[in-house]
Amino acid sequence: MIQEPETAETASPLALVVADMMFGARARAALEQMGWRSTVLTRPEAALAEARANRPTLLLLELGAGNAARLELLRTLRADPALADLPVLAFGSHMARAALTSARDAGATMVVSNGALVARFEQYVTKALEKHLREDERFVTDDE
Repeated sequence: MIQEPETAETASPLALVVADMMFGARARAALEQMGWRSTVLTRPEAALAEARANRPTLLLLELGAGNAARLELLRTLRADPALADLPVLAFGSHMARAALTSARDAGATMVVSNGALVARFEQYVTKALEKHLREDERFVTDDE
């Protein structure tokens, strides 16, 4: 059977994941189950080039080590007219409240704690794509 090449209309959604390799592998598996394609990168600089080249549907941004560079990536995306509206789901430890708040302030579409993301991955990925989120939907730090 010959498979037709994907077009913009038929391609599955693409997620760009900026995270350590362990979470990146988990996110890739979960996204594949949802029917998504994904690219996992550990360096924010590479993520910016990838986003410009391939315009993903969603960026998942892990907060933690190298946080300054990751927040700079977020600010750069928001300042770029071609990428300013790219949904960004940032996540990190519920103990790192300052990092979570900084990501929200830098323009993340949604910010969730690691525990909340792991417990409800598909729900938060879907929610991050919505155009109008209430403030209480944008910042979730509970680990229910």
